Amino acid sequence: MADETAQTHIDNPEDIAFVLHRVLAHGDFLVRKLHTPSEMTASHMQLAEVLLDGPQSTVGLAQIFGFRSPTITGHVKAMLERGWVEKIPSTEDRRSAFISLTAAGEEAYQRELSRKLSALSRYLISIDAADRARIGEALELVDRELLERPIEF
Repeated sequence: MADETAQTHIDNPEDIAFVLHRVLAHGDFLVRKLHTPSEMTASHMQLAEVLLDGPQSTVGLAQIFGFRSPTITGHVKAMLERGWVEKIPSTEDRRSAFISLTAAGEEAYQRELSRKLSALSRYLISIDAADRARIGEALELVDRELLERPIEF
């Protein structure tokens, strides 16, 4: 009789892609579920996270998120009204501007991130310590091999 606790190993790229897609979709759902009403929406959090790396054009933001420009413009407008971002005029094209995260925006982002991580930690504590350690190892590998590597198709 086979050991029912034996771990299965997935090494086929298509199978890994399927499981990764499922994990990411569930992770996104979990983060949104943990997102209790607060000053920053989940979409504003994602925009702030990208802007932490530096200013972006609205067109660039739309491409990063796969949104139409009017959707990004609406989010940027809401963040401008709260003082979380500012527009920096382009030196190359007077009609365009770059969106930059302000100190107030970074502070709001950090507060919300802290709340989110605290909620996620409370969720993860219910997982067996050995399984949690394996999850941590797997996530470190995903971070190193997938997230730090440029995406090329």
